[in-house]
Amino acid sequence: MSIMVGANLEQMAGLENQFANESVAVNDLIARINGVVGNTTWVGLYADEFRGKWEGEFKTALNNLVAALEEARTVVGTNRQNIAAATGQGA
Repeated sequence: MSIMVGANLEQMAGLENQFANESVAVNDLIARINGVVGNTTWVGLYADEFRGKWEGEFKTALNNLVAALEEARTVVGTNRQNIAAATGQGA
């Protein structure tokens, strides 16, 4: 059985950048939804229910996604740099 050790550094750099870009995109989404929900006159049971879910679970889930993407970006970047150093390739 063959096991690959190492990685395609160019692809890893692309993955690192993509994680960073998607983290920014999710933060932008959170800000847009906060803005529209906060600036919309909407009252009643459904409004209260949505706002409660937005603040309680939806926004929390999106913030957790941002944190996971940022952590993954850091891990990929560190691994890319370590592999580059170990193999004598440019980081």
